[in-house]
Amino acid sequence: MTAGLRLQPDITYDDEQLFDILILPPMWGNPLQSIRRDPKIIPWLVKQHQKGAKLVATGTGVLWLAETGLLDHEVATTHWYYYDNFAARYPNITLNRQASITAANNLFCTTSINSQSEMILYLIAQLFGQPIANTIETHYGHEISKTSQQPFYQIGGQLQFDESIALAQEWMKRNLSHAITAQSVADHCGMPLRSFNRKFTDQSVKRRINTCNAFV
Repeated sequence: MTAGLRLQPDITYDDEQLFDILILPPMWGNPLQSIRRDPKIIPWLVKQHQKGAKLVATGTGVLWLAETGLLDHEVATTHWYYYDNFAARYPNITLNRQASITAANNLFCTTSINSQSEMILYLIAQLFGQPIANTIETHYGHEISKTSQQPFYQIGGQLQFDESIALAQEWMKRNLSHAITAQSVADHCGMPLRSFNRKFTDQSVKRRINTCNAFV
């Protein structure tokens, strides 16, 4: 790792230890390079899933699940930047470009760290009960659920901003003392201005509709 930090693993892929939940984090750069470098991870993930493990993948980490074949003929999502490449490489997977979280057969895909936090709360509720999940959300998840009348997460239900809009939102909050233009925000997100304007408008309208529906 950078700065000379080292991680000492407790097990190897050859060990027989099984897990209840495995979290596959996003990868920097081209994710396929990491996958090609560690091919033993693929059959190991398949084995863990076959033995009952829940696999949670975030952003480009979803490519690990895609490479296993476990997501074939299932719905998945990934980081917005890789939508087109993902769809072309894995035609047997139904890519949902609108969802921030998907779930199928103990395979959970999230677009970003923000949506991964929601997914973790969902799993905590499943494993330890809703009251404990609510307590954790109250203390550590102020931005996760906006309406106490709704469950903190319901698969297929609660609408969330995708990662590009969440990134824009966070950047604007940190730069309120400076002049902010749509172009400067789009540049920060690495998006063309027209694409950013279209996505921001679309997501904002959906959020308002979702908020209104919560009070109907």
